[in-house]
Amino acid sequence: MKRTVYLLLFVLLLLAGCNNTKEVTKDGIEEEFTMEGKILEISKEGNGIFMETDSISRIFIHLPNKNDLTKYEVGDEVIVSIEDGAIQESDPPQARALNIKHKNDKS
Repeated sequence: MKRTVYLLLFVLLLLAGCNNTKEVTKDGIEEEFTMEGKILEISKEGNGIFMETDSISRIFIHLPNKNDLTKYEVGDEVIVSIEDGAIQESDPPQARALNIKHKNDKS
């Protein structure tokens, strides 16, 4: 009997640890992590931007679409949704954006 209780408790804890808490936006995009910052530099070769946030002095964000580069300029304040919340530990740190928009954009 004790074995069954312990086994059941173990399975419940295991399932709770595997819980996925992603949010889904109105566009159907799954997001885990967003960051706000200012664009420092635009890289057409790398299809991305270098940005500065409160917690990271310089990070390279790979944009999801090549046409997104034309929408932004150096100095723009943006909000970026990061894929799986993953920031690569490199110099500078890098991340892949799911979504990017101007900070003052209401949509």
